[in-house]
Amino acid sequence: MLNPLRLLRPPGFRSLGIVSGLFACLTMPLVISAGAFAQGAGCNEGTLCIDINPRNFKPMPIAIVEFVGEAGEGAQVAGIITNNLKRSGVFEPLDRARFPEQKIAFDATPNFAAWQSIGAQALLNGRVVREGGRLAVENRLWEVSTGKAILGQRHGVDAAAWRRLGHLASDAVFERITGETGFFDTRIVFVDEPGPKDKRRKRLAIMDQDGANFLALSSGEELLVT
Repeated sequence: MLNPLRLLRPPGFRSLGIVSGLFACLTMPLVISAGAFAQGAGCNEGTLCIDINPRNFKPMPIAIVEFVGEAGEGAQVAGIITNNLKRSGVFEPLDRARFPEQKIAFDATPNFAAWQSIGAQALLNGRVVREGGRLAVENRLWEVSTGKAILGQRHGVDAAAWRRLGHLASDAVFERITGETGFFDTRIVFVDEPGPKDKRRKRLAIMDQDGANFLALSSGEELLVT
């Protein structure tokens, strides 16, 4: 029998396996390993990292500026990153209405004093560029207190899979700050149960970890054992 997950998974995508129920997938708490606790316990003054010791933990205030470049995609990619990092529980994305700079040219230097005045510890900006039938995102993560770029990456995907740009950038930020591998560029296979309460059908389905790109893999007529 063909493996539907293998057929549908783009290169680089990771799967989280089979989860019963859509809401279970979207509300799973973040679990951070002991390795991350060790890193958190070792945070030194002046170093941008997160102390996740339960007694000291506070989500990191981060500003995610609308990406420049392709009209529409820049704002959407920044929105995906914002939602991913907020949902992780590790970051606290700041309200864009408070931003001293609504957009930052990719090669420009941010006004770090202004960003520090609104409480941002980290700042992410970037751009989206089109390359034929592909889109690429370039992003930089800044430590606001020192004005240093601590991460710079570029990712490219087929234009139809543009949402992955936000997930790939989210993974990079998450890993740089926590030391843990990001989980945003994943897809989840789960059992969907559509229909009225007394006539539910069970069908296999797949979606991105944030609930987007839902696709039913079976009709509901097959026997599923969970």
